Order: sequence, then structure tokens, then C-alpha cells
Amino acid sequence: MNNDSRPAIQSEAEPERKSSGFTRFLNFVKRNPTLSTLLIAVIIILGIWGFMSIKSNRTVRKYESAITEQRDSLNSYHLKNNVRIFTWAVRSELTRGNMEQVEQFFVNYLQTGRVVRVMLIDPNDGTVIISTNKKDIETKVTDSAILTATSIVQVDMGTNYKFANPVMGLDKKLGIVVVEIEK
Repeated sequence: MNNDSRPAIQSEAEPERKSSGFTRFLNFVKRNPTLSTLLIAVIIILGIWGFMSIKSNRTVRKYESAITEQRDSLNSYHLKNNVRIFTWAVRSELTRGNMEQVEQFFVNYLQTGRVVRVMLIDPNDGTVIISTNKKDIETKVTDSAILTATSIVQVDMGTNYKFANPVMGLDKKLGIVVVEIEK
């Protein structure tokens, strides 16, 4: 019989040990209601703060990427307009046959800041006529996007943008202005 009663006593003692930790917690709460309320309030406030912080960080990242995308788009738009206006000045000198003035425009445009290189390409054979980099002169350009451009074309080259804009005369293409600009 002793053997039968022992397991019964042991099995009853086990639930008491398991609940003793919870019972001690309940006793602590009953003895210290103010402290318990403060601890629960701090835990709730920290939980809400953590949730709001994560949510705020997600929102900030979302808007930062949207702002960066919009800034890059506006930057590209303004660079295209700048190259388009520069090409008008080049066109006026090309129609007069004043190649020295075109070359002077290129040198001055190169000094405006982020401009890396400026070239004038012969539309008939793709040969570089004038360039701010003398190594480019009389080389052939094979990029079909540049040679067949009917309006301004933007090529993203990683760290630079390359803009190609045809210079149109009254009845034919006089040349193609290519401007390489840092991002």
C-alpha cells in the first residue's frame, strides 16, 4: 500500500510545485498593487513605443525612397532641358559654319560644373568632329541610340548620364551633340 499511496502524494505535489511560481506571482501582485500596476503600465508603454517606432521607421524609409526617386527624376528633367538649350546655341553657330565658336561653347560648357565631356558627331558617318577630349576626335561612334536620335536621348552610364541631342537644320541633321554629365 505504501507504494500505491506514494505515487498519489507525488502526483498531487507536482501540480503544487508548478503553480507555486504563479501563486507567488499572484501573492506579489496582491501585496503590491501599486508597484504591479506601474510595472504593467511600463510594459504596455514600452510595447506601444516599440510598435510605433517600427511603424515610423517603415514610413520614413518609404518616403525617403519616394523623395529620392522624385529628385532624380527632376534632376534628369532639368539636365535634359539644359542640354536642349545648349544645343540651340550650337545649332545657331553650325548654321553659320562657325566651328571655332562651337568649340569655344564646348570648352565653356565643360567648365560649368558637372559636365565631363562634350562632343559633336557627324550624323552621316558617326565620326566625332569636335570634342573636349582630343582623343575622341575622328573616332567613330557606333551606338545606334545616339546616331538615330530624333530628339534628346538619355543614356544612364552608372556614375554619369550621357545626353545625345540632334542638331537639326532646315532640311537635314547637321550633327549630334553628346554631353556627358556626372550624376
